[in-house]
Amino acid sequence: MAEQQQTDEQQAERTFTQEEVNELMGKVRRETRDKFRDYEDLKKKADAYDEAQEASKSELEKAREESARAIDELNALKAEKARSELRQKVSTETGVPASLINGDDEESMAANAKAIAEYARTATAMAPKDKGGAARKGGKTNADLFADALSSFK
Repeated sequence: MAEQQQTDEQQAERTFTQEEVNELMGKVRRETRDKFRDYEDLKKKADAYDEAQEASKSELEKAREESARAIDELNALKAEKARSELRQKVSTETGVPASLINGDDEESMAANAKAIAEYARTATAMAPKDKGGAARKGGKTNADLFADALSSFK
C-alpha cells in the first residue's frame, strides 16, 4: 500500500521545462494585469471621492457651528428681552426709572428698585434746600455766580 502511494506521487509529479514555466507565468501576469488594468483610474476616483467627503464634512461642521452660534445668540437676545420687559414692569410698579434697575429676575429687580426708591427719599429729605438761587442764570447757585464774577477780575 505504501509502495502504491509512492508510485502515485511519482506519477502525479510532473516536471516542467523552463519554456512551459515562462509561458504559465506570462499567462498569470497578463491575467493579473488585465484584472487590475483600471486600478490607477479607480484609485484617483477614490481619492477624489475621499477629498470631496472631507470637504463636505468640514462644510457641514462649519454650518453646524454657525447654527449653534446663531442659536446661542438668539437665546441671549430672548433672555435680554425678557429681562428688559421685567425691568420695565418693575419700573412701572415702583416708579423707579428702568435704566437704574438691576437684577436677573423679578424679585431681585423689585428689591433693587425698592432700595433705589428708599435711597432717593432719604437723599431728598437730607438735601439742603435751595432758596431759589438755582433757578437763576441756567441753574447756577449764588455761590457759582460769585465764583464766576471773581474769576473774571483776574
